[in-house]
Parts: sequence; structure tokens; C-alpha cells
Amino acid sequence: MKRKASGDGAGTNGAAPPQILHDPSAKVFGLLPCADSMDGNKMRGRSNSVAHCMLEYDLLITDSRVTMAITETFVPPRLRGKGLASLLCDAAFDYAESKDWTIDPICTYVRDNYVPKRLARVPKARQTEMKEREEDVPSLR
Repeated sequence: MKRKASGDGAGTNGAAPPQILHDPSAKVFGLLPCADSMDGNKMRGRSNSVAHCMLEYDLLITDSRVTMAITETFVPPRLRGKGLASLLCDAAFDYAESKDWTIDPICTYVRDNYVPKRLARVPKARQTEMKEREEDVPSLR
């Protein structure tokens, strides 16, 4: 699945916003031009000289609920500070919400930086609903 990122115009060197890639079988989101394919294993392979922007997750499935546990985000040092991790998080949260899944933000970036900013954009009534829903979600931590 590809989609153009919207929002603050984050991109590399003033270029058009990157495209968000999602590989559900590998449980990974990535960005073009940061990632050059949908190969989840390649997006995870940061040992080569061209590292990739990615967000990894696991799914916790119970009888009544699916939880997306976001375990890691990574943006290469040369691309940090441009809002790319936030674009990945937007895509993951939007995807989980479209499936009516809950989210467990295990990754410290997501938990400490992204979630507070996202909650600030959500109306109070929706925040209360989200908080009540999260209280009965098992955690992977």
C-alpha cells in the first residue's frame, strides 16, 4: 500500500513529501525515498550504508481485541528532525484506527513524543473514549 504523506511538507531537502509504504506481512511501515522497496527485511537492514526510515510493530490478538504494539521507529541520523518519524506514526495510527485496533506504544519515541502531540490534536470527548478503551488492553511490556 502506498500513499502520499500529507501534513507539514516534511521531505528530504525540500523535495516532495515522501510516500508511505506499508507491508502488513512484515509488520512494517517505511518511507520513499528513504526505503527503495516494500521488502520488510530490507527496510529493517540498517547495517548497510543507506539506512531506511521505518516503523515496526507486532500484533497482540485476544478474543475480543487486536492491539498494534509499536515496537520501534528508526530514521537515519542525516534525516532526523524533519518530521519523518511523525509521518510514519500518523500512518500506523491511522491504519490501526481504520481497523478498530488499539495501540500499545512500546517505542519510547512514540510513547514520549508522538502520543502527547497526537492527543493534543484530539477533541476532549475522543480523548476520554480512547483512555477508557486503553484501560482494558493487555500490554506487551
